[in-house]
Amino acid sequence: MPSHGGVYAFADGRGGIIQTISAQNIRRSACFRLEPPEESASRRRADIRAVARRLWWIPTYSVFESSLVYLDVMRRLAPKDYQKQLGFGPVWFARVGLQERFPRWTPDQYAFKSTGHEIGPFERRASCLRFIELLEELFDLCRYYDILQQTPNGQPCAYFDMGKCPAPCNGSISLDRYREMMAASLRFAGGAYSDRLSELEAEMKRVADGLQFERAGHIRETIRRARKLLDHSGLITQTPEDFRYLIIQRAERFNRVKPFFVDRGRMTTGDSIPLKSVGNAVADWIKRVQVDADLPEVDRMHRSECIWLVSHFLLKGQRAPGLFFHGRELTTPDKLAHCIVERFRRKAPTGRDSAIGSDTGIAEPSK
Repeated sequence: MPSHGGVYAFADGRGGIIQTISAQNIRRSACFRLEPPEESASRRRADIRAVARRLWWIPTYSVFESSLVYLDVMRRLAPKDYQKQLGFGPVWFARVGLQERFPRWTPDQYAFKSTGHEIGPFERRASCLRFIELLEELFDLCRYYDILQQTPNGQPCAYFDMGKCPAPCNGSISLDRYREMMAASLRFAGGAYSDRLSELEAEMKRVADGLQFERAGHIRETIRRARKLLDHSGLITQTPEDFRYLIIQRAERFNRVKPFFVDRGRMTTGDSIPLKSVGNAVADWIKRVQVDADLPEVDRMHRSECIWLVSHFLLKGQRAPGLFFHGRELTTPDKLAHCIVERFRRKAPTGRDSAIGSDTGIAEPSK
């Protein structure tokens, strides 16, 4: 058994899978599980030796690669409940379908639906919900979908009385007009923040000139909260279509690296190359990330789970293994090659975990 990382599985005499494990050192991990459980730990760890007859493994050379292979393996081995066994959870998307009869913003773990538009991913569901609430406040959107569905016979809620909803539910405005308001919120959510905030600032000045100081104060507070949330929204990328990354990890030797390409939720793995050959490869790597390509048909759940996985490492910041470059952060080939070589030419770490390595860091955006 190798002493580097990998995903391995214990099987019985007939080849049936007993347990699948991702480890930084296959030999050490498997040998530990094949030892007789201590008396005090017997209730927590079964004696797998009684049933295991075979050991299969797939070698990996970084924590990121191990996570990716484990995800792929578990999708096939345990299609009904594999998500419960993953070491990372979902990220969230804010979705709106403008062509729906009653459009609204909703949170969703999965992107790439055939209809509608999505913003995100967001780090947490709570972050996604706060962003949706901000859109509802900035654009006076309906907060009670059950009432909206009663249009034109709905009973306006308290937000109508406060002047924070135009009441499409009772026909005060048409659904077409309300759909235009939803479209404006989508443009804002897609990154066009300044237009709406400028409108609110102009309205604040207008009502203040009219001596409506309470109303002006409310608008000022709305703008303040909006700017604060936008600065800390938990938004990882603006849209799933913008989720494009070049990821560089250690390969089978410490003088080799392996690229991974993330294109809108589709992950592909490149061949490992010597560190000294990076300069000849980076131009092609940049092209693969930045140039739009036809995506083969991929299940939207799988594409979303790929985004979950990559986001899990992005959120680690400087503690993430390897290098992560967003498509917009990719510099010229020479600068990119220099950045990669500087990161990975360090002396290999020693000790029992040396097969995985200790290089970490999210790539800094190019200036």
